[in-house]
Amino acid sequence: MGRTVRELLATTTAAELTEYKALERIDGPLGGRRGDTLAALIASTIANANSGKKSKSYTIADFLPKWSQSKPKSGRDLLAKARGVFGVGGKRSA
Repeated sequence: MGRTVRELLATTTAAELTEYKALERIDGPLGGRRGDTLAALIASTIANANSGKKSKSYTIADFLPKWSQSKPKSGRDLLAKARGVFGVGGKRSA
């Protein structure tokens, strides 16, 4: 889109976000998720075509990447991690 995330957040209205959500319900996922879904569809089709008749049937979900398996962290945990990464709020060294 030629914009940073910050620029998009500053200029996108709630109505526009609602329209994108409705479009996604009609046309399917936007962006990277769509590519992952299409690749998983192809992979499951190939796996099913090459498996035996008594083998389990593969689904798209079997081939979708699982990007985050960890529980979401609290805001406090994320802030502490950011402070550690950027050295903010820690003890000063002499």
